[in-house]
Amino acid sequence: MKKLLLLLMGILLVLTGCSNEEKNYVEISSFDVDMSGYEGMPATDHHFRGITPEEFIRVYEEDGTAVFYIGYTECPNCQSSVATFEEAAAETDATIYYLDPYSEEYDFFAYMDDLTTILDPILRHEDGQAIIYTPHIFAMVNGEFKTSLIGNGDKLDEVIALIEETK
Repeated sequence: MKKLLLLLMGILLVLTGCSNEEKNYVEISSFDVDMSGYEGMPATDHHFRGITPEEFIRVYEEDGTAVFYIGYTECPNCQSSVATFEEAAAETDATIYYLDPYSEEYDFFAYMDDLTTILDPILRHEDGQAIIYTPHIFAMVNGEFKTSLIGNGDKLDEVIALIEETK
């Protein structure tokens, strides 16, 4: 009986140890972003922070942990997804770092080669070419990509699970 109890405790310890991966939370330089261009979103009272492509690359290279969103206001699927992303972030008290390809804050396309190289494992490919589709929300833990949702991200439970990977 003692052996069975010790075996069960050992299994529990191994499972608990595996699920408590230490996360590397690097400091991320971000800025306020106006989200009012998205349906039902306020300008400032939300969980999104703007981030430059250069800062994203730095966080990746330093094995950081965070949730990122690539999208823009003229994208119909982005319009229908951002409210769900916000609801999930509010429920989990998380920040979502926002990369807008058409931002006036930076030149996203100047970093396209670097971004597609870094994001290649989670991008869709056409004719051997990695393509950044929007909306794209993804979790990075210690510089490794975990869950990635491309397209209409309107399933709240999936977005919450994605965010929870970075906690």
